[in-house]
Amino acid sequence: MKKIIFILLVLCTQKAICKDNVWLRGKITNPISDSISVSPLIASVPYQAFEHAVKLDKNGNFSMVFEVPKGFTYVRIIHGNQETELFVQPGANLSLSLDANNFDSTLHYEGKGKELANFMAKHVLEVPTMQKIEVQGQMLAGKEPKEFEAALKKLEEKEMDFLEKNGKNLSSGFREYFKAQQRYSVYNVMAKYPSIHEMIKQKSMNVKMIPRENYVVVNDIPEEFNDQYISMPSYYEYITNIFMSKISKAKAESNINTENVLLDASIIDTSLTLVYKRMPPKTAAYSAASSIYMN
Repeated sequence: MKKIIFILLVLCTQKAICKDNVWLRGKITNPISDSISVSPLIASVPYQAFEHAVKLDKNGNFSMVFEVPKGFTYVRIIHGNQETELFVQPGANLSLSLDANNFDSTLHYEGKGKELANFMAKHVLEVPTMQKIEVQGQMLAGKEPKEFEAALKKLEEKEMDFLEKNGKNLSSGFREYFKAQQRYSVYNVMAKYPSIHEMIKQKSMNVKMIPRENYVVVNDIPEEFNDQYISMPSYYEYITNIFMSKISKAKAESNINTENVLLDASIIDTSLTLVYKRMPPKTAAYSAASSIYMN
């Protein structure tokens, strides 16, 4: 059994996944720190946080290179107590300029991949962290199911409006990726709704049992799998939780306590059966490996 688990984890985290370099250089005026760092967010089993930091020279210049897998990778850039985000593809060669006194409004990119980077720089201005679907969606979880889903839909529509307004010159591949990222973020918030709603209602983190009516929202989460999104964090979270949520719903409807979902062996076993039955191969492997690793 240990050998099987080891092989599964290796298959899902192997470095054979195609990777290539991204070059990032730039100049920071009025720096608030002596360094700058990047953190590519790449889904993997087990999750491995990556941060690459370099020192600024006396004129505020820096240069770095880091690896990303094929496709689109979300990257956080951090300088002092300020941060921004962008998407990059392998081979991107970007030059960044900004005034740290007016971080977001002065941020600008040139070079290969600048269209995608500048799109995201503008996105940070219009949709800051606290307004993102993942954050706002959980804050809306105090609403009743229909009202919650309607409010969540408006958050997704806001993202689609931004893409339509600012992303017309971007590739169709990225446009579809961006839409998928927002869509899976919505699904993930919906999956969390039963427990978060009950916590808000009881004003307690110590919820003993989740009532069946909280799971109405889970009915509306579709099975929408696509192996090409396997490195997308929101997709990875989605495939890890979708069947667990649906099985928990079925148990709640049968008046079976679903408090400790991650420790319930029957839920885990049933979820793994569904994973291999309904998901495409790569997605199934990642979902199963994640379940084994977490439990």
